[in-house]
Amino acid sequence: TAMHNTKCCVTFCSGFMALLITIRTVALPGKSEVIMPSATYRRMADIVRWAGLTPCFTDIDEHTMGVDATLYRKRVTEETALLLGVHPIVNMSDVTGLEALSRETGVPLIFDSVEAAFGTIGGKAIGSFAQAEVFSMHASKFVNGFEGGYVTTDDEDLAATIKRVEA
Repeated sequence: TAMHNTKCCVTFCSGFMALLITIRTVALPGKSEVIMPSATYRRMADIVRWAGLTPCFTDIDEHTMGVDATLYRKRVTEETALLLGVHPIVNMSDVTGLEALSRETGVPLIFDSVEAAFGTIGGKAIGSFAQAEVFSMHASKFVNGFEGGYVTTDDEDLAATIKRVEA
């Protein structure tokens, strides 16, 4: 929790499972779509489908290679269950814009932040934004634990719920 300046950190056997459980926990019940970038981790859509939801792809910002809230806004519908932001390895996504969109629409926001683990935005550590942020500790990642994953959040109730959810 010190690295990301958050109250809670929940660990998992893999980043895949951390993301799956977080999606299942945070997504709005009764809704079916997850807005996510089309240029992202190759298994991301698989994880969304395994969570029982439908990927709803959008473009990325051509200059930052990250998620752009204005592009996400165009995809929000009555069926939107979750906004899934993903930070690219070369830059950060539009965190401020996505958080504003989440507040405005009431659609929860999580980030896959594995490629930005040591980043900051406005002096605030990656891992401390949105409802939760997910990280992988695979051998090829910045935070290397050979395998494993974790979720950071300031919401203690969410952390407790994530701990109880089964795959």
